[in-house]
Amino acid sequence: MEGLREDLTVFQQFLTVPNLLTMLRILLFFLLLPFLKTASEGASFLPAVITGAFMLLTDLLDGYFARKLNQITRVGAILDPISDKVIITGLGVALYVLGYIPLWLIALIVIRDLIILVLGIKVIKGNKTPFKPDLPARLTPFSWGITYILFVAHVPVAPWITGGLAILLTLCSGIHYLRQYLKWIRDASGSADNGFAEG
Repeated sequence: MEGLREDLTVFQQFLTVPNLLTMLRILLFFLLLPFLKTASEGASFLPAVITGAFMLLTDLLDGYFARKLNQITRVGAILDPISDKVIITGLGVALYVLGYIPLWLIALIVIRDLIILVLGIKVIKGNKTPFKPDLPARLTPFSWGITYILFVAHVPVAPWITGGLAILLTLCSGIHYLRQYLKWIRDASGSADNGFAEG
């Protein structure tokens, strides 16, 4: 991966600014869940919306600081996408259970992320660099985050528009990851064939 910091230990990688922001986002996810529950019971939705907005901000800033501070790490390449998928999927399920969004709206993102996690684990086990996200993949978590916030804030019409965009980005990024996986399979198969031929 271009610009990857190989000079840092695993512990040092966890302490970089972008990875600290990612871990902060994970902690905020657990803080957000009770806010969502109380909002669904009639309390103000502002704590949930503010927490969600701050989570989106950390998602934007971790990538920025990784590039700005030259802190692109292997830990970050694994931790950031996994945290995004767990948070987006977990929030989608929570919002469905609490009655904010319909089941069909989150089905696509849940299925896509489960597939990507399984394929990604296979790639990592093969000692390969984790999948590199394209622009739609980078925008997908943000678009779902905005959609979730709009639903929680009971904004009319807008969440369906952003939700449609989120679904489109989800499909595009899913196709991108599948193509990367198939390429990895072909490369691995080609290497094995060459090994047999040389042997």
